[in-house]
Amino acid sequence: MIDYQTQFGKTPYGVASVCKKYNKPVIAIAGGIGKDASDFYKKGIDSIFSIVDKPMMLEDAIDNAEALLEETAERIMRVVKLFN
Repeated sequence: MIDYQTQFGKTPYGVASVCKKYNKPVIAIAGGIGKDASDFYKKGIDSIFSIVDKPMMLEDAIDNAEALLEETAERIMRVVKLFN
């Protein structure tokens, strides 16, 4: 989950901080997008995607996390390819 607490020691915030120093883009993929996640657009994360693409129970999201991640990554790369 990327949310307000992400800035307090979660890995995405640390990665974004380093990438920002080197002017590198950051796409975050998370299980969910919480309140105030858009604040990170000012802190080095350029885009945030949730792997949960429809309403589902937490247990289903956990059980299907690998497939959901792969599908999300594929959609992101299709967008990236449009600009390369």
